[in-house]
Amino acid sequence: MKLALHRSITFWSGLLVIAFIGWAWWDSMRHSSWATNSQIALTNEAGALWFSHHGDGATIPTGSARYQLKRTDLNANWPPLKVLPPLCFVRGSYEPDLDYDSVDSYLDLTVQSYKVLPENWWVLMIPHWLILLTVAALWLTLLFWRARRRKRVVTP
Repeated sequence: MKLALHRSITFWSGLLVIAFIGWAWWDSMRHSSWATNSQIALTNEAGALWFSHHGDGATIPTGSARYQLKRTDLNANWPPLKVLPPLCFVRGSYEPDLDYDSVDSYLDLTVQSYKVLPENWWVLMIPHWLILLTVAALWLTLLFWRARRRKRVVTP
C-alpha cells in the first residue's frame, strides 16, 4: 500500500510550519520585530528568537497600550549578523566597564550591553536553525511513525 503523503495532514502541516520558520529566519536577518509589555519581550531579529525579562519595576516605554508590537529595519551600521548564531543566555551583572572593542557580531553587542544591567534582567536567544532542526526531527519522527503504523495495519 502506498504511503499517500499528499493526503497526510501531518505532511502538509509540517511543510507549512517549516516554511514559516524559514521565512521568520530570513525576515529576522533583515528586520527586527518584537512584542513587549512592561517586563517581558519577544523579539525576532538577528537569526533568532529573543525572550527577555526586564526586571522588577522596569520602565520600558510602551505607550498607552498594555503591550506593544513594533517592526524596524536592521541598521547597516550595526555589527555583522551571524547566519548560524549559537544558543545563548545572558543575565545582567552590573559590570560598569564595557569592552565594545571586542564586539565582532550583534550577539557580542547584546552580551556586552546586558553586562551593565541589573541582575534580574536576562535574555534567552534561541536561534532559528535550532528551532528548524527540532521541528524537522519531530516532523520526520511523526511521518516514520505514520508509515510504520500503516504498514502494520496492512500486513496480514
